[in-house]
Amino acid sequence: MQALEILCLASSIKFGGRCVAGVRLDTGEWVRPVSDTPDGTLPRRQCVVDGVTVRPLDVVRVPVRGPSPRRHQPENWTIVPAAWTLVRRVPPRSAPDLLDRWSWTGRGIFGTEDDRVHMLEIGMRRRHASLTVVRVSQPVFQVAHDGGSPRVRCAFRHRGVDYDLSVTEDLERLRTLGLPATDGRHRSQRDWYLTISLTEPYDDACFKVVAGAIPRPVGGRRTDGRPPRR
Repeated sequence: MQALEILCLASSIKFGGRCVAGVRLDTGEWVRPVSDTPDGTLPRRQCVVDGVTVRPLDVVRVPVRGPSPRRHQPENWTIVPAAWTLVRRVPPRSAPDLLDRWSWTGRGIFGTEDDRVHMLEIGMRRRHASLTVVRVSQPVFQVAHDGGSPRVRCAFRHRGVDYDLSVTEDLERLRTLGLPATDGRHRSQRDWYLTISLTEPYDDACFKVVAGAIPRPVGGRRTDGRPPRR
C-alpha cells in the first residue's frame, strides 16, 4: 500500500456515490481514485475528510493499492479501505498559478470537438487522457429541476469550439460559488477553470462532463505577465 498526495480538482456525483480526481503534487500526473467495483464508483463515506466531503482545492492523502488503468480511463488508481487525510486547502487566490500550469490549451478537448469520444477512436490511440482542465470565459450554466433531481449543463467556448456539457459537480457547492438556485440559463461574468472528465462507456462512446468547477478570483494575478482583466 502507498499513499498519494493529490490536489483535488473534481468531486462529483456518480451512480449514487462519488467520483474524485486530481493531480499528484509530486509528479504533476492526473489521478482518479476508484473502488474495485466494475464502474469504480467511490462510496460517499470514503470521500469525507474532517467531516466534509472532499472538494476542489483540497489537498488530500489517499491510500491506494496501485494503478488500475482502463482503456478509456488510464489515470485510475484503486484505493484501499482506509481513511483519507486532509493535508491542507489551497487558497482560491493561489489556485491560478497551479491551474494555469495544467490547463489544456489545444483545440478539441480530448481530441474531439463535440461532447464525446468514441471507444473505437480511443482504441486506436497510442496515448489517451480522460481528465483535463480548461480555462473558459463567462460560461453559461443551465439549471433545470423538471420535478426531480436538478440537472445542470454548462455551455462555453474553448479555442474557437463551442461545447455544451452535462455537469456532475455538486449543485449545492456551485450555489456557494454564486450559481443561482432558480431554473434557467445563468451566464457567469467570471473566468472559470473546468475539470473535464470522460464518463464510463455508453453506446460505444465516453461522454465529456464537467466534474469540477473553480471560479478564477476577480483581479487575481495572471501568470502570463499581463495585468488582470477589468
